[in-house]
Amino acid sequence: MGGAVLLALLLGLAAAVNPVLGVGTFAGLAALVAFTRSGVVAVCTFTALTYGDVVTEYTGPALSPLKLAGGALILLAAVSLALHRRRATSGIAGDPVAELLANQSPGWRQHPLTVALVVGFVGWALASAAWATDLTQVKSLTMRLLTDALVFLAVPVFLRSTRHLRLLGWTALAGGTLSALYGVVTHANLAGRSIGTFTDPNEFAAALVPAMAFGLPLAESSNSVLARWAGRLGVATCLAGVLASGSRGGLLAMVVAFTLVLLGSRGRERVRLTGWTCMAIACGAAWLVLTPAGSTIAARLSDHDSSGRAELWTVAVRELKSEPVHGVGLGNYPVVSKYFVDGLANQDLFLRDARTTHSTPLELLAELGIVGIALYYAFIAACISAGIRATRLARRLDDPHLAAAARGIVAGILAAISATFFLSNQYQELTWVLCGACIAAYTVARRQAALVDARALLEADLVDEPGDVDTGVRATLRAAG
Repeated sequence: MGGAVLLALLLGLAAAVNPVLGVGTFAGLAALVAFTRSGVVAVCTFTALTYGDVVTEYTGPALSPLKLAGGALILLAAVSLALHRRRATSGIAGDPVAELLANQSPGWRQHPLTVALVVGFVGWALASAAWATDLTQVKSLTMRLLTDALVFLAVPVFLRSTRHLRLLGWTALAGGTLSALYGVVTHANLAGRSIGTFTDPNEFAAALVPAMAFGLPLAESSNSVLARWAGRLGVATCLAGVLASGSRGGLLAMVVAFTLVLLGSRGRERVRLTGWTCMAIACGAAWLVLTPAGSTIAARLSDHDSSGRAELWTVAVRELKSEPVHGVGLGNYPVVSKYFVDGLANQDLFLRDARTTHSTPLELLAELGIVGIALYYAFIAACISAGIRATRLARRLDDPHLAAAARGIVAGILAAISATFFLSNQYQELTWVLCGACIAAYTVARRQAALVDARALLEADLVDEPGDVDTGVRATLRAAG
């Protein structure tokens, strides 16, 4: 009791001296307590903070809440795995069904290729220091990639059920909705383009589309009428935010997202989604044509001006041709771009303000070569494959809630990847979270399938004596309900 009083006094004093510091400290302590009680809270909090770039303006990049939440998530996952290894498994050894059901690890034994690919990609990025011009860029960006990879590995540690996966989806949709509403309320924009809680309209749109793709299947598969309408309103808000951002990549990703969600739906859900999609297209077109703000965005989208992307992409291709196998080194595209500007009309774009390529595939090719881009997209493909298998398995199990979550995750990843064709966004934390969620979805689906198989074994009475059934399977079935 005395410690709690002392802590309250210290927090009050900190708030009096610096309100931001006091409130931030309180929020951090509250989050730490919540994290230790539930790893799912840690994953969802980290996901929500991916939509809070504006908070960094008050805390600074070194004390970014997203970095602190990511560090806490990784640490908790490591502790959880360490404790799991010490957990006794007596009575179930030798029975694969019982072992699978009792095992609460992320199931990496079923995904060795995915783990090898992510380790290989991070390792290749670090190895690029051997030939890079600027080692500082390689070190800083490799640390960011390593953090993203560890978050990817940590997510499946805590997402262990359909409810956890759906909670993650609702968190992403809520984060995107609040970000879009913040842009409307505060009139946050950059050159007339909405940025929400971000600092760049393209990044803003790239974050909203995965939230829409993940959230829409969850809303339509919900048993609650209130939840369905809340999800639809959230998706509509995110859609308005993408249109207001004027992002070409965001519009491309939105088309991909709606297409995938429609193709993945079945029966009445497909009819409903088709109707809502047609309504969304009509409302979006009316806004672009009939409103002054929409007309401005429409004029920008139809403008042939590439905003310098043509020159940026030309330099990326030249860098790739100079070092096709290993590239110029992670983060070194803007460093060496000035040596590849001969013949370009807008050379000042590279000499005064060196920038990224505004295209993830081209940036990966220029900086890490053919090897780097092959490792990255092979990793993404492996995660998507796990999500697709989870969807199919959930449908065979007649579990619409798990199927909706799994296909929403897959649609979210593909939408995010589509947006990166016009944006250098390979470090976006949300994409890595969704990749980890794909692995988690497949693990959940396999456990549920094993549970069904074990129940069928007992109900079919395939053994002569009930006592012949493995006691570990019986104990696991009783625990699983």
